[in-house]
Amino acid sequence: MSNLFASLQTASRALLAFQDAVTVSQNNIQNAATPGYVKQRAGFQADPFAPENGAYGGVGMGPLESFRSQHAERQVQRQVQSLGTYDAGLSVLKSLEGEFSADDGSGIAAGITALMSAFSAWSARPNDAASRQQVIAGADALSASIRSVAAGVVGQGRQVDEQIRETIAGINEIAQRISAYNRARRSTGQADPGLDAQLHADLERLSEFADFNTVYQPDGTVTVFLGGETPLVLGERAHPISAEFPAVRILDESGADISGQIHGGRLAGLLGVRNETIGGLIGRGSEMGSLNRLARDIADQVNAAMAPGPPLFSYEASRPAAIALSLSVAAGITPEALVAGNPAGGASNGIASRLAQLAESFSGKYGSIAADLGRQVNRAQEGRNRASEGAAQASALRSELSGVSLDEEAARLVELQRAYEAAAKTVGVLDELTQTVLGLLR
Repeated sequence: MSNLFASLQTASRALLAFQDAVTVSQNNIQNAATPGYVKQRAGFQADPFAPENGAYGGVGMGPLESFRSQHAERQVQRQVQSLGTYDAGLSVLKSLEGEFSADDGSGIAAGITALMSAFSAWSARPNDAASRQQVIAGADALSASIRSVAAGVVGQGRQVDEQIRETIAGINEIAQRISAYNRARRSTGQADPGLDAQLHADLERLSEFADFNTVYQPDGTVTVFLGGETPLVLGERAHPISAEFPAVRILDESGADISGQIHGGRLAGLLGVRNETIGGLIGRGSEMGSLNRLARDIADQVNAAMAPGPPLFSYEASRPAAIALSLSVAAGITPEALVAGNPAGGASNGIASRLAQLAESFSGKYGSIAADLGRQVNRAQEGRNRASEGAAQASALRSELSGVSLDEEAARLVELQRAYEAAAKTVGVLDELTQTVLGLLR
């Protein structure tokens, strides 16, 4: 009789094990589209067989196996990080390139051409009032174009600053969620597929924002170092970062500058385009910036060529970073004040001719700025294309290694259901035998 009860107990344990395995597969199917979720597999293990100790063998539920590949996860994070870097930079660079576009026949290039044509016309008709008026109109139009482009670049800088603030807010929010995960992990003392999925979805999102290193602790918690150096999450505590403007710097919780540690993700892309590209155009620190130098050179060289006559352009020399924004036609200049030739002697159109010869110099300087910006756009576009392809490949590999296959789960469900049915029949047969034996004993 004892053997019959032992067999019934063994079959019942197998029934429960198969039922638990079915639940795991059903959970995989339900979470197939959940970000960060990887398939779980219920393992089976043999129960000990030692009849003398009351152990009669059988099969029971083993530990739950996760198919997550940390190597695949890290590859995805690296590619997403690279994509975030190029994506953020490319968007801003294209907007900046639009500020320098001459497709509509306007802008600085068209203004330089128009002013140089006015100088040439004035050189041909040095005493013509209409030609002198055209020179002033051309100078005014070129000044307006330079001011417009400078204002556009400054506006782009403000937009990038706001994007940096939003990116930092996103990083700090994710850090808080990871610290909450660590708190939950410590409180339960065991892995939870749902929490694990949320953690890895957060880490992938974080990789879009910035580069980081993770260290998995023995208690199941995760430590995150921003840029591989600055603690972002330690145990149950997040360490927020911040930004300082207008000279953009990223600061850690204590206020130390960690900008040099940021090498990837949207934050790195935004920092690069803000400090290098935009700063290179309108100045940063003690640097004047190429757009301000262009405005200064145009004004200074035209004014010098017009001597001893009155200057044509004016700007705020005391503010090097605002030269392009302040460039304008000199106050009070009139067509009658323009002098085409040097009163001390020489050709009657010597000054006007000298001005017309500046065209190549000004066009070359502007072309150099526009060409450098174009090269940056091309590099960013090529980098984005590579990163996008790499991210797709890494994601596909991860799905192959650890993603949920509905076909595979369907086949496993059929297998488990058959095993469950077989165990259920065994339990039914043993139950009937038990009832029969009990009936005989009565």
